[in-house]
Amino acid sequence: MTSDLEVMKFFATTDYDGKSDKYDPHLDIDELEGIYCYELQYPTVFQQHCGYSLKTIGKQMFMRPGTQCGFLLQMEQGVDLKTLPKVTSVYFRHNLVVSEEIFRKSKNGEEYFATDILQMA
Repeated sequence: MTSDLEVMKFFATTDYDGKSDKYDPHLDIDELEGIYCYELQYPTVFQQHCGYSLKTIGKQMFMRPGTQCGFLLQMEQGVDLKTLPKVTSVYFRHNLVVSEEIFRKSKNGEEYFATDILQMA
């Protein structure tokens, strides 16, 4: 999860290739995709809920979670993200021009993947 709209747009409009460890713009314009939005409801936002809880992951020595404004939605086995009361879905069809523009603006994703100290070990 992320709290940054630019990061969200990047991950929503790219595909990850595990073999090359790279992201590329999504090319299938006919495919329907979904973005799941988690509503932050204060003051209980970081409290344990029935089967799930939101955790911060950006306050640690590694750069990547901070760069991606990352959060973790920790869920017990069997909990369905789509049925949580704080989650809404937004569906969209890809647009090649938009996907390529978002990819280019993020410097091909490099903005969101800072070098971690563990990569050098």
